[in-house]
Amino acid sequence: MLIVFDEDWLKEVRNRYKGRAPHDQPLLYSVATSERYREVRHQIESWVAALTPDLQAKFISKLRSREFLQAYNELAVRSLLTQLGYKTVYERSFEGRTPDWYVYGNEGVSAFLVEVFTDNITKTGQTRYVHIQDLQYRISQIPIGASVFLNVYPHIELNHQVNRRIAQQLRIWLETRPAEGAEMCYDVARNLVWRSDNGGNDESVCLHGPRFMLAKWDEGFNNLYPFGPSSGFWVDLDALRKKIQAKVGKYKSISETEGIPLVVAVAGHLWTGRDLENLTDVLLGRSAHDIASGRSARMDDGLFRNQPYLSGAIWLESAFQKAWFGESVEYETGWWPLGPSVVEVPGLEKISLDGWDIAYVPNMSAHVPLPSMRLTERKKA
Repeated sequence: MLIVFDEDWLKEVRNRYKGRAPHDQPLLYSVATSERYREVRHQIESWVAALTPDLQAKFISKLRSREFLQAYNELAVRSLLTQLGYKTVYERSFEGRTPDWYVYGNEGVSAFLVEVFTDNITKTGQTRYVHIQDLQYRISQIPIGASVFLNVYPHIELNHQVNRRIAQQLRIWLETRPAEGAEMCYDVARNLVWRSDNGGNDESVCLHGPRFMLAKWDEGFNNLYPFGPSSGFWVDLDALRKKIQAKVGKYKSISETEGIPLVVAVAGHLWTGRDLENLTDVLLGRSAHDIASGRSARMDDGLFRNQPYLSGAIWLESAFQKAWFGESVEYETGWWPLGPSVVEVPGLEKISLDGWDIAYVPNMSAHVPLPSMRLTERKKA
């Protein structure tokens, strides 16, 4: 019997979101209704079924809300710990503070606390991503058989109203049947258009709005097909550092007074661009290379140096999330080749298990150490 994705709730979700454009549907809607995520639903159902009745009610509520991804990651951490032979308690209270998981000691590993967080992009970044998707969707609804390249500078502010005007101007231009390779830009603030095929306004217009290039006329397309926008971004280590610091600041007194190691579990998110190597840079200090000696070293800006009550960190990457946020990625696991700065991390443990890539990075100088979770040994067992 389904207890999370039951028919009554699915009917409610479909009625609420099915009429919306894909980018206006929450990720939970796709997980709950798409055949693509049938196995993920089964996985979640099995996780929740293994909980006590009171925890089932709590997690069902979270999984059906905007907290879905965080609840999913919390359950994933519990499942992984359970498979590795650990027993857990959810939100055990320590004078009113409730870290996500209290993990009982076992087989030479002491009891420890695990606080889970999803390493997501900022709300501003999420909003921009949705607006980019909205623009792509509006372009794809233009009934012209062609494909276009799209570029939008990061400083251009988009919204539904602006996107509607952009799509209108793009359609007007394409209805003039420009040659393949022709370009058009639209200044969203001043309502100005620049076209490479007829002069007019100065090309500086392109600094203030999206730029399109006609890739190909193709009558085999019923609608316009957009490529892009492609964009690079700076991988922000400071954001990850601040998130971990906040978790340690909230719970370090438990570790200090109770003598229990505190571990932060970071569930990676594809949109941030951050990975295990970035986590080790945050924890141990950024890696540097001495040109004269040819040796690698670390700077003294690592959290393990100034957060001694952080006993270690777990990094998790889900094949499900890779496929979810990047449609071309298949459901498979296996660590990418790691850079030398990761390979040389003292005490690093890593495994692939149940659709996840997992690593543990210990703080060897922690006030309350947890030097090993014995991941590899427990997997073999």
